[in-house]
Amino acid sequence: DLGQWRIKVVVEEMNLYCSSSSVLVMEDSEKTKRIRYCNEKVTTSKEFYSHEHLITIKFKNKDKCLEEGGCEGTKVQMRLTAEYVCGGKFDVDNGVITSPLYPKNYINSEACIYDIVAPKKKRIALTCEYFNLSTKCIGHCGEHNGDKTYFQDITTFERYEGKDLEGKTIKSKKNHHTFYFLSNSKDVEDDHRQYGFSCSYHFF
Repeated sequence: DLGQWRIKVVVEEMNLYCSSSSVLVMEDSEKTKRIRYCNEKVTTSKEFYSHEHLITIKFKNKDKCLEEGGCEGTKVQMRLTAEYVCGGKFDVDNGVITSPLYPKNYINSEACIYDIVAPKKKRIALTCEYFNLSTKCIGHCGEHNGDKTYFQDITTFERYEGKDLEGKTIKSKKNHHTFYFLSNSKDVEDDHRQYGFSCSYHFF
């Protein structure tokens, strides 16, 4: 499913003076994203995750570099990989499911399906050691309704928000349990607070 894949860009090596050279990573998606990389912008994260499946990378370099030594030594090395950010089938005992990019904050407008399958005559226990979803809402929202980020048990249709599952355990009645995660369009990717979840499961 292409919906679960994102492009990860890592700046591995860089010597670009902002006055003469830079690399621009751009993405036109629901939220336009443009990040410029050069030496003086050391606060910029050297990891970039796309929201969609297409990005543009542009290298800019002036004809004449004004820095001492000119353009000698100007370079950048980047590594691009396809990352499976969330969801999937889990059929091995003692596993973990996490929100997209965990322990980093999840990205907005993301949907993930976690399908946990135990052997026949076994059941599944899911315990969320960390669970904190943003409660930022779009439009009118009440408790467990409206356009909010949530985690849902597809078997019972129980919906969990905020810190509802922190330290709690869900036990299945059969050997198959499916969970659904949906983040709304509120962007928390760069929020200083940590949002996401990490839940371990085992068969019994």
